[in-house]
Amino acid sequence: MTWRGSGSHGRLWLTVALVALLGLIPLAWLQYRWIEQVSAAEQERMRAHLDAAVARFSFDFDSEIGRLFRGLMLGPRGGAPEQELEQLAGRYRRLAESGAEAKLLRAIFVSRNDRAEAPELFKLNFATGEFQKIAWPAELERLRSGIESGRPQSPIDDELPALIMPRMRQGPPDRRRSDFPQREFPRPDFPPQMDAQRRPPPSSGYHIAQLDLDYIRKEIFPELVRRHFPSSGELDCQVQIVSVRNPSEVLYSSDPALPPEFFSTFDASRNLLAQGPPPGGGFSDRGFFRQPPGGVEPRGGWRLLVKHRAGSLENVVARTRRNNLAVSFAILLILAAGFAVLLFATRRSQQLARRQLEFVAGVSHELRTPLTVICSAGENLADGLVTNAQQVKKYGSVIRGEGRRLTLMVEQILGYAGIQSGRARYEMQPTGVQQAVQRTLSDCAMEIDASGCTVETEFAADLPLISADCASLAQCLRNLISNALAHGAHGGWIGVHARRIATGNGYGVEISVEDRGLGVDPADLPHLFEPFYRGRRSVEEQTRGFGLGLALVKRIVEAHSGSISVSSAEGKGTIFTLQLPAIEDSIAENKTSVPTNPAS
Repeated sequence: MTWRGSGSHGRLWLTVALVALLGLIPLAWLQYRWIEQVSAAEQERMRAHLDAAVARFSFDFDSEIGRLFRGLMLGPRGGAPEQELEQLAGRYRRLAESGAEAKLLRAIFVSRNDRAEAPELFKLNFATGEFQKIAWPAELERLRSGIESGRPQSPIDDELPALIMPRMRQGPPDRRRSDFPQREFPRPDFPPQMDAQRRPPPSSGYHIAQLDLDYIRKEIFPELVRRHFPSSGELDCQVQIVSVRNPSEVLYSSDPALPPEFFSTFDASRNLLAQGPPPGGGFSDRGFFRQPPGGVEPRGGWRLLVKHRAGSLENVVARTRRNNLAVSFAILLILAAGFAVLLFATRRSQQLARRQLEFVAGVSHELRTPLTVICSAGENLADGLVTNAQQVKKYGSVIRGEGRRLTLMVEQILGYAGIQSGRARYEMQPTGVQQAVQRTLSDCAMEIDASGCTVETEFAADLPLISADCASLAQCLRNLISNALAHGAHGGWIGVHARRIATGNGYGVEISVEDRGLGVDPADLPHLFEPFYRGRRSVEEQTRGFGLGLALVKRIVEAHSGSISVSSAEGKGTIFTLQLPAIEDSIAENKTSVPTNPAS
């Protein structure tokens, strides 16, 4: 589209666009920095949330085992060893009656080495509630060796998880609290200089509570995972529990189908059963619970590994960051596009305003010319200046021609206004294309004679009927023919052709109006059907018209479910082509006309 006088305006709009772009770049940078900061804070928050969930998981599991420990722990013992066994069996019965802690037990053993002989082993029969003396099973051989040596090994073992509690016995009175019986625990390797009276006697055996690993795997761990790592939300994590002693040995996995390398890295971990004795308890520091001195991290028996289902917390945060960046930059692009649309609309409105001014000026000029001619001829006739019959006839022809021209202009303006307002109504009826074209050529006979052009028509024999409003179709054809006469006068020839064509929905009719004039400027081709637009050559040659004819043709053709196109080559002429849908199973009367001049 040519924009006359647009040099300074173009530079102004370019400056405005550059200023707006320079304003969006810092905004985009600030948005990026802000999203990075938000993402870092979000990652810290999610990690803190995950660490808290891991701590709660560990606490709940340790508390479960701690309740079992407290339920089995005996008070200060006195009397015969048989009474101790009865008390321990009673403890188990109360656990079985009161809660689910008893389900954690696989077996309860008591080792006794009251005499100098080899330690004896008793096992509680859960069915009868009585202890029975048994031979040491192979699974407790490592523990037996430790007991015999005075240093029982902590059975932190995947096959045999167990609680070890020393048998409590009456010791010497505490010098500070002589009124309370004391519970004593084996504490080997006391310094030689320690007071012999305060050194506890050697242990007389241990209570051993063997845990049911299958129950822990199938019931305890899945319930804790569902409670602390729900499958929906930011804590949607995979969980694995491995042995601290042998990390490649997996005790539990929330998804057994995970490949081994999935937990090569993890988001959080924590040792289970590592916080030390439960409150109120007291047991050997060689038991399952271990609390190393000096602030060393508790070792525990098992290790909890947690990794986000998306791969890692970093992946989740990175994905969220990418989404936020995409949304933010999309908003900025929308703002930029909105500014561009506003800029385009503003420029377009200015062009339209300019064209409307040109249209008003053109209409004023076009209307003034025929009105001036009609008024002058009428005054001459009224004043009696023309008395010769031949001159009177000539004056009458001029008045009639200018009147028709004036009527055509008014019809164009009113027709376009009706289409734009949506008030245009069409009375569709079957119409023969050949008859419509020939009727329009007859109406334009005087204009054709005045142009001196030869009109050539050609119609295919198998033309079908079309559904059209006859008056509107005639107006379209008249505008195209008048346009060809105005611009094709240099060639002295115009052609009107019609043929049958196949379309995607059946058949149609193609009507082409061709001239051999100077053609259309390539810069004007995309804008020929825009209202109020006049090409460069029309303006330079002061061709009559005000830029509504082709716009009106386009809207009428589209209202008939058709289309219009134009092709032109400078110096060779222009072809306007109408395509209109045909009525099915209809063929117009076969007529093929030879090249003729309807004006003759």
